[in-house]
Amino acid sequence: MQGTQFLRQAVACRPDGIATICAGRQRSWREVGQRVPRLAAALRSFGIEDGAFVASLAMNSDRYVELFFAVPWAGGAFAPLNIRWSVAENEYALTDSKSSVLFVDEDFIDQARELRDRLPWIKVLVYMGEGATPEGMLAYEDLVAQHEPMADANRSGEDLWVIFYTGGTTAHPKGVMMSHRGLFVATMGYLAWLPDVED
Repeated sequence: MQGTQFLRQAVACRPDGIATICAGRQRSWREVGQRVPRLAAALRSFGIEDGAFVASLAMNSDRYVELFFAVPWAGGAFAPLNIRWSVAENEYALTDSKSSVLFVDEDFIDQARELRDRLPWIKVLVYMGEGATPEGMLAYEDLVAQHEPMADANRSGEDLWVIFYTGGTTAHPKGVMMSHRGLFVATMGYLAWLPDVED
């Protein structure tokens, strides 16, 4: 089982269907299917492959959806950070994952800069928020526009897709790893509980 199958199936079955709506932007599954391999190529240019981690510190958005698929497409694993955590707590997660690329939006610019200053292995900050790109960060849309699409790295089965960090309310925070197979099965179970609504 391969996580990127979700995206390819959506592109094949509903290419003109609405995939995302955010901040005045609306994209079809075909458009998302074209953008993800380009973003993946940008990640590969930063050395993301063979399970290397990419982190994010951002609110939900259309770009977050693309990043979720682009990381495994490039061959990496995803480490979303907790938006409610302090700098010290997110520093723990970044130290555990050794993420070298951090995506951030407008709500977490200062924290991202502080984390980069504290952790020498963070090599790249990518701004995925709205408005002008802050100094010292790369622009998300530039990465998509400037890279040719790459072939899917075909991570699947027991390959790690994502590591979720627990809140640590009863003990030290822990990283909960989910493979492609695990996330695929969990998603199918979740979808089975949803009502049958077209949109």
